[in-house]
Amino acid sequence: MHWIEDSLCLKAGGVRMKGIIRFVKQLFGVYEPGVEYWVRLDEIRISSEFTTHDIGKKKMKYKWRYYNATGEFESPILLNHDFVLCDGYSSYLIAKDLQCSNVPVQFVAPVINH
Repeated sequence: MHWIEDSLCLKAGGVRMKGIIRFVKQLFGVYEPGVEYWVRLDEIRISSEFTTHDIGKKKMKYKWRYYNATGEFESPILLNHDFVLCDGYSSYLIAKDLQCSNVPVQFVAPVINH
């Protein structure tokens, strides 16, 4: 019976260790793609690609309706390693309108040019 308890502790310790490793990586600015992190909204940088493009009223109405029904953004906020927005501008705008201080984001894998 002790081996079952020991294996459960190892599994729980492994999950805990993974969280600790992720935290240490975050301290050094290393973010895993596809993992949700919380960052301050004012740390997100918006390129002119987004600011010069208007989102349609119908689309924003749908995004707001989704947010109001679920309490979550319909599209994830995706950032590169420099905190520049790659996708999810409508979710960013909703968070800004709500005056959120922190928002859930995911980081995209860096593009490697050869």
